[in-house]
Amino acid sequence: MSQSISPTASAVGNTGMVATTLWGSDNIGGITVDPDGGIWLGAYSRLGLGGEEDSGFTGSLVRFNANGSLDRNYSGDGKSLLPVSLDIEDGGNAAVQPGGGYLVAQYVKVGDAWVSGLTRTLADGSLDTSFGNGGTATVPFYWNESLGQQASFSVQRDGSFFASAAYPSGEIYIARFDATGALVSSFAEAGVLHLPASVGIQPSGTIDVSLQGDGKVLVTGRDTLTRLNQDGTLDSSFANGGSLALDVHADALVIQDDGKILLAGASGGVASVIRLNADGSLDSDFGDQGRVSWGSQSAPFAVADMIVLADGKLLIGAMQGTSADGYLAALVQLNPDGSLDHSFGNPDDGYYHLDGGRDDDFLLGTASFDDAIVGGAGNDLLDGQQGRDLLTGGAGADTFRYESVSDSYRTVTTAHSDRITDFDPNTDTIDLSSMGLLGLGNGHDGTLAIRVNESGTRTYLKSFDANADGERFELVFDGDLGQTLNETNLLFQQASLMGTEEADRLQGNARGEIIEGLAGDDRLYGALGNDVLVGGEGRDLLVGGGNNDVFRFDALSDSYRTATENHTDRLIDYTAGEDTIDLSALGFTRLGNGYNGTLDVVVNEAKNLTYLKSYEADANGARFELSLAGDHSGYRNLDIIFAEPSGDEVFQLIGVADLWV
Repeated sequence: MSQSISPTASAVGNTGMVATTLWGSDNIGGITVDPDGGIWLGAYSRLGLGGEEDSGFTGSLVRFNANGSLDRNYSGDGKSLLPVSLDIEDGGNAAVQPGGGYLVAQYVKVGDAWVSGLTRTLADGSLDTSFGNGGTATVPFYWNESLGQQASFSVQRDGSFFASAAYPSGEIYIARFDATGALVSSFAEAGVLHLPASVGIQPSGTIDVSLQGDGKVLVTGRDTLTRLNQDGTLDSSFANGGSLALDVHADALVIQDDGKILLAGASGGVASVIRLNADGSLDSDFGDQGRVSWGSQSAPFAVADMIVLADGKLLIGAMQGTSADGYLAALVQLNPDGSLDHSFGNPDDGYYHLDGGRDDDFLLGTASFDDAIVGGAGNDLLDGQQGRDLLTGGAGADTFRYESVSDSYRTVTTAHSDRITDFDPNTDTIDLSSMGLLGLGNGHDGTLAIRVNESGTRTYLKSFDANADGERFELVFDGDLGQTLNETNLLFQQASLMGTEEADRLQGNARGEIIEGLAGDDRLYGALGNDVLVGGEGRDLLVGGGNNDVFRFDALSDSYRTATENHTDRLIDYTAGEDTIDLSALGFTRLGNGYNGTLDVVVNEAKNLTYLKSYEADANGARFELSLAGDHSGYRNLDIIFAEPSGDEVFQLIGVADLWV
């Protein structure tokens, strides 16, 4: 029997848990805590680049305050994507050290050879050249996930760490590094412990490693915990001859200062933490006979990492949710006795809370929970997604976005309507442009009706036509807005900003917009919405801002170079996996050598620019060229809409593809 804890338990204060959305398909790599109590969560995110079969991930970091709230002094909203690629097929894995140092397992080039190695990226996205040898530490063993040799990290409280590889044969290699990326030569044989298959750990995927004060080593395996002497032999004084069978796969392992052992894992969506005495017996003073559990098959948790804080409290990093509904990055904090720490996490009011800061924030709610979102200051974009959400824009010109009837609706028997508490019709906007509605009307045939209750305390924006699931759109506002809601603050079509024939500076808002510069050397800024930016003629500077933006080029004259003149547009913040370059009107069909309707990708390292260019000029000597800030030359780093190839080109491409089969 185990003690169960619930995020909605009726307790005073907070839930003891906090969760936040990241970028889509995310895995949690690890957590760590700074001396000031700030919490770093390292993850890796697929960003929807290539479907479920795509093994490429991008590094990401989140920073929380000690109470579980997002630290918005970091990167504006507490989260950032790093210029770090992980390839799971090559054993790639990640972890985080105090200070936000992001560790990645990957192949690195040493001389003319590629070897297993580690890199460390700082929280600002730069490579930490003080780590290892110029930013890279090599590992004296091999990893490759396609061969079953996935890398593992185990970061200790002081920032030192173990890097491990578990092989299908049962062999395990464990290297110990200090916080700077140098091998600790006093550990095992010159810093590396080799465990033969005869030790019997039976690895399953990644493993976790922890070092006792006396030098003995604990290692998790497939539903086992094994303790080894310093020479790698089994410690027969522990459990059953050195190994303890577990009823859950241990995804995280830590040793308390008093020698007690903590294990965390999950099965069937239920996460568990177990505490053992130093000899491997259950510690009955923790939880219910040594165990606490939370989560369920319908609201699952998957444990990723665990640390013991200086005050003895226990912090667990996890993924919450399902692949169908999306994953959240989650933290759970327990008191030393295993009970939930109600000084930590979200308020215990049944909502998942998400708060903005002083800047312009994009606040994306969850698809699985009822969200309470507060924009704070700034011109914010609030999107509660599914669930019955409570939305407060706060100060500034805020946009509330709805993209589907399922985001806010009513049926004959139930209400799932969002409520907006402080809508200001003079500055705020409801973005309905993705829903295919026609405008205001009687609530039928694609229109929405406005209704106010008798007391004037609620205003309803609603449809009276239900979809096939019996859902009809409904949105609730506090107060009487019957005379002030109109098609200025209710956007049924994407908003448009248009420049002139001169040099313009066009600044978008949090809503999604089409921003066209026309002629002149323009500066276009998209802000937070899903924007379409069209520079037009002239040498333009294009900044998409947050969310998923499209940079569209309608004619060769929009961005080109001649033998003597440069009219090349520049994209400042193109982000792989989010933004798109639309070249479909220009006739180019693919990337290539810059000839025969293809575009070459060229990087200027000195200027930190990437160029998309054609080497074939038109009758006026103009050839297409576009520059992007940063290096976007790598695999999966450009998402371009090309023109449809002709029949001959399709045949040629199929022939080329056949060569690779």
